[in-house]
Amino acid sequence: MASEPARKKARLEYRYTFTVLVGDEEKPFVLHATIASAKSPFFDAACNGQFKESQAKELLCLKRIRRSLGHLFKDQDADHGAYTQWGYARLYTLASMLLDVKLQNQVVDDFKAFLLVHNKGPTMAALHEIYQNGPAGSTLQRYVMDWYANHCAELSDFFQKHRAQFPSAFLGDVLIRVSKAKHEKVPNPNDLAPCHYHEHNDEVPKCPA
Repeated sequence: MASEPARKKARLEYRYTFTVLVGDEEKPFVLHATIASAKSPFFDAACNGQFKESQAKELLCLKRIRRSLGHLFKDQDADHGAYTQWGYARLYTLASMLLDVKLQNQVVDDFKAFLLVHNKGPTMAALHEIYQNGPAGSTLQRYVMDWYANHCAELSDFFQKHRAQFPSAFLGDVLIRVSKAKHEKVPNPNDLAPCHYHEHNDEVPKCPA
């Protein structure tokens, strides 16, 4: 019977590697397939033949992923509220492309906390990132839609003044959300349990009550 170290070595087979091309210059990085795919559904799919690049054992990170990483890590003023919100939204987009549900949930929690601390609502830049680049029907979309639906009465002048700047899908979502509430006010999303705006899968179960 094989010893535990021998079994562990068999699981971590270092012969199987693949190359990830990163950045506009497509700089190559060699990763061990077993390790890279252990916690990442994105790399697990890449290493198990679900991507056409798998046969060549070479993976070119999608331009959207490269662009997201580049924008997030450029030197920016972290104290600028509008940029911080956009950064959270961009990070959520990146997490969704990498299939990282834990990071998606953490971004939603941090985004909500940022708005509460600074007593602000979602900015136009954040809305455009969430609706134009983020996944449709995401929990972050639901959160910003619920926030505006809850505050729509006090923001009627703001909606009228800036209606041409809002993403059209966002305005449609807010209208549907308000109409479904009928004569009742849409609940403040910050009063709901954090799990209400979390994604869940086999690795990320529902939050404890």
